[in-house]
Amino acid sequence: MRAPEELNEVDWAALEHAYGPAGDVPEMIRVLYAVWGAPAPESLGGRGARRSWPNFRC
Repeated sequence: MRAPEELNEVDWAALEHAYGPAGDVPEMIRVLYAVWGAPAPESLGGRGARRSWPNFRC
């Protein structure tokens, strides 16, 4: 995901996570963006002037 706007492209209501319906996931991701800022470009290896994002792969 390159920008929070891409969250709108997912049918979250059709998905579930460990605690039930995944409809709350977009808001949680938007909060992460607000707190951490956008992740650094991959060309920088995920490291930039801001904190590095955790590298979670599902």
